[in-house]
Amino acid sequence: MSRIIWLFLSAVLVSSITQAKPLTPEQVPDSLKPWVAWVLQDSPEPPCPFLYNSYEKKKCSWPTQTQLTLSSEKGVFSQSA
Repeated sequence: MSRIIWLFLSAVLVSSITQAKPLTPEQVPDSLKPWVAWVLQDSPEPPCPFLYNSYEKKKCSWPTQTQLTLSSEKGVFSQSA
């Protein structure tokens, strides 16, 4: 069981090291292209938060690194953009 957990956490760590960027419409796999309009129907733009003290400017920030600190009693994670 601990081997499965270790493999899962390793996969999460490795995948979190790569930089996440939104796909362009051309990069969406053909099998998913029919779903794009449905997914974006209520929110055609990414739900990025407004900048502090400004309701006109938004800033999209995607996590680029996730750090896991694990022990037998607890697990802590942090993300940076």
